[in-house]
Amino acid sequence: MRVYFFRPEINLEKNRPIYQNIAKKLEAAGLKVVTKEEDDSIFGIEEREVAKIQASGESILNYVDGIVMETTADNPEIGYLLAHAVLQKKPTLCLYQKGSLIKKTLSRLGQKIPDFIKVMPYQEEELDKTIAEYIQLFGMDPELSEVPNIKFTLRISKKISHFLHWKTHNTKKTKADFLRELIQEIIDKDEKYQKYMIQRKSK
Repeated sequence: MRVYFFRPEINLEKNRPIYQNIAKKLEAAGLKVVTKEEDDSIFGIEEREVAKIQASGESILNYVDGIVMETTADNPEIGYLLAHAVLQKKPTLCLYQKGSLIKKTLSRLGQKIPDFIKVMPYQEEELDKTIAEYIQLFGMDPELSEVPNIKFTLRISKKISHFLHWKTHNTKKTKADFLRELIQEIIDKDEKYQKYMIQRKSK
């Protein structure tokens, strides 16, 4: 899942560590972060894809699944991003530092905030919990993150090792990457497991 992360340029140097931490937490939750850099370049999407999108005249926002905004400081772009989110019904997280007033951001949303938009205060030590709530809008279970952060020891034979080396030779994939993708394919095709997951989510 790709999310566009908007960071206001006001006090950018001062807030850069905070923004970097938010991006890191989003990635740790299994989301691919896309941002616009200070020189207007796009980070998080391959250059070829960006060039193709820009050549077609489309917005990068059409190629992300959700939007995350740091809205502590008001910015005209927030209104544009919220309008896009509402129109496309994209899961959106409006973050603001605890204790800040964000009346202008809230006024842009009208009296009733859509279910797919979360407006949440945060402190750095609470970010994990806040982001875990957000990713549930995608139907993702924070306990079943796809980020490979659990170590697992697997002993294999020389024959299997030779096969993995042959399969990944001259590719950018590691043996571990290849095995992860193979297991993911098995998961996606396992109808019984998919039914179990649907039942688990509905509880």
